[in-house]
Amino acid sequence: MTPRSSRLLILFAWNAVLWTGFLHGLEAFWAFRDPGRGLPFDGYKDGIFYTWGHPVRRTRLEYKGRYFRGGDFDLPKPAGTYRVMALGDSFTFGRGLAEEERYTERLQTLLRGAFPRRKIEVLNFGIQGVDTGGERDILNALGPQVDPDRILVGFCNNDPKPGGADRSQKRDAFNARHSGWINFVKQRLEWAGLPFVGGRVHSWIYTVAERTGTIPTGNEEFARVYNPESPEWKGFTRALEDIVDWSRRRKLAPPIFAVLTVAHHGSDLSHPDENLRFALAWEEQARRAAERAGFITVGFLKEIAAAPPEESLHVNPADGHPGARLNDIYARGLFDLFRKEMTHGR
Repeated sequence: MTPRSSRLLILFAWNAVLWTGFLHGLEAFWAFRDPGRGLPFDGYKDGIFYTWGHPVRRTRLEYKGRYFRGGDFDLPKPAGTYRVMALGDSFTFGRGLAEEERYTERLQTLLRGAFPRRKIEVLNFGIQGVDTGGERDILNALGPQVDPDRILVGFCNNDPKPGGADRSQKRDAFNARHSGWINFVKQRLEWAGLPFVGGRVHSWIYTVAERTGTIPTGNEEFARVYNPESPEWKGFTRALEDIVDWSRRRKLAPPIFAVLTVAHHGSDLSHPDENLRFALAWEEQARRAAERAGFITVGFLKEIAAAPPEESLHVNPADGHPGARLNDIYARGLFDLFRKEMTHGR
């Protein structure tokens, strides 16, 4: 080996050591900064799904192979039972919560306490990622068996959008062209013991794509969906009308549309950032659409704003889903509505 070749080999080896040290230093830094560090397990383990440490029980009743969470209930409905059928997405499913912390179980507890002589059930049919059209389909498929006395729809502002919050035609096209090499890079970094670096590189690529206009940001895509002329919005309003029609044909009281606003702190509502301002405007647009369709609508903005400003309302620092405190606010607001109606014999 010539002296020049030796110098090049040493230079290459030295750069490899420096880059390896640098990347592992970044890995350690991002692992230390990871908001999920030290939190309970989230995911599948030994065939059981855990949502931030809470094992998920599955009911026997399923819809197209997808399960519901909670204890089983009697079919057919026992005589004298007042049964509420709650539909929704991950907010209603209770991501990150124990079953008893969900607003449906809290509502059931409050109603049973207020009306101890009545048999009251609030059954949760939330499925993670389902949209309002899917909730309508669940009602059509399972409603006759469940035989509810009231329909409750828990609304999250991505519910008018089938396919997930970040789904768009441009993103699909971008993924079709680039996801192969992007995932290859991410997997190789994970294989090298750099999962946090791989995750950051993956996120950075999509951030650059958003900032260059290659794919829309979340707010841009939602603005398109909430355009009254968009096919997604028309499908959403049609699903609302179908749910109301289902209730009317069975001579039930009007279904309830609960706007499940989420904020990190109650004080966020006094000075909302850009993302929260958009979310609140879209929620109000959806609430008005539900009201026109024939729903009774209920929101919780005043109650959320009254929460102590230092109190976190999220599940945890790594997950922005509504926490137990927010679910309690939802339950109490719904309880006030149900109590007034049931007291007056509605």
